Amino acid sequence: MVPGSLCRAWLDHRLIRLQTGCAVARVQAVAAGWQALDAAGSVLAEADAVVLANAREVLNLSRTRAGRCIPCAGRSANCRPAVCRNCGEWSRARAMWRRRTAAGRRHLRTRRRSHCARAASDRSNLARLEAILPGAGERFAAEAVHGRASLRATLPDRLPLVGAVGGQSGLFVAAGYASRGVVWAGLLGEALADLMTGQPLPLEADLMRAIAPDRFARR
Repeated sequence: MVPGSLCRAWLDHRLIRLQTGCAVARVQAVAAGWQALDAAGSVLAEADAVVLANAREVLNLSRTRAGRCIPCAGRSANCRPAVCRNCGEWSRARAMWRRRTAAGRRHLRTRRRSHCARAASDRSNLARLEAILPGAGERFAAEAVHGRASLRATLPDRLPLVGAVGGQSGLFVAAGYASRGVVWAGLLGEALADLMTGQPLPLEADLMRAIAPDRFARR
């Protein structure tokens, strides 16, 4: 699955207007609903409800007591079927990804905002590849590996954060998907839309409570 094409398919709807190239500095409640504003105070958009889906920065806009979003570094060092074992992965990307072979996905809990690639992580990923498929690591020269690192947002209980923000009518959040965004986004997006519009939910009530933003305040 190529995430970019999936996102484009989801956005291909006559009622969706995609606005890029701008950064939301804050959201504020107004008589008609909510406004999203940039750093200069200019209104970027207005709506009757807002869904914050900005990963680890969500707490900066929602001011919710949801707990700490913990940056989790995911590290990939540079076969059509993917081979997964012991938190490692080996796969051959499709042609549109320039036929690169990827090995890794090492997850590290970190408080650092930096997500620079590190040689130590490259070596660790190659060692994990050798453990998954003995002999496969011989294809790579450690000094020639080109890695990529990113940050994922997780919460202390490793569950996503989906639902209404308490005490702020019309404000909702969808974040904390960590490495399961592609798997969870469709179902949880539908659940959130149904919650906002008062429709029957596709998930049991206890599951919705387990991922609700106020769950940390209840503990």
